[in-house]
Amino acid sequence: MYKDLREEITALTLASDTPAIAIDGLSADEPEAAFPVRLAFTASPLPTKKPRSVMDIDALEYIRVAIANGIDMFDRVLPTSAGRDRPVFTYKGAYSLKKLDNTFDQNPIAAVHTHTVCRTYSRVYMRRLCKTREILCSMSARYHNRHGLRNGVKTARAAVEESGFSVCKADFLREYTADTV
Repeated sequence: MYKDLREEITALTLASDTPAIAIDGLSADEPEAAFPVRLAFTASPLPTKKPRSVMDIDALEYIRVAIANGIDMFDRVLPTSAGRDRPVFTYKGAYSLKKLDNTFDQNPIAAVHTHTVCRTYSRVYMRRLCKTREILCSMSARYHNRHGLRNGVKTARAAVEESGFSVCKADFLREYTADTV
């Protein structure tokens, strides 16, 4: 992790008295278990009065970990990059639109979602778009992911305001990581 370099950069950043602080380089080519450790080490000395942002979060479950470490903002890469070439997000876990099970499935990607994509397109239609590499597949997946991400952050924010974030985080991680849908 190069703790000495992180400490040095953190000290320089704090000395420059910037209006906000961005943290980067936490999850690139690292094992999944490294993210929470690096984030906690890097975020702990930062002042709580300044907005803190984490750049390039590449897994949905990392958002809850970041919030638990006092992070206020995230960049918007995740919903778009995941919508291009990875499974879409649901409350039950990552969901592959290309699954053979979707060949005749007329259900929406996630029945609990109320946005346009889930109200309009079935899993079979989305599978067909993905298999034929139609641009509408990635656009719809991005829209779906942004909706889910926004709702997840709203839920987390409400839990923080009600002092129940640790339960909210545990519930989310239990549901989301229990099994890939």
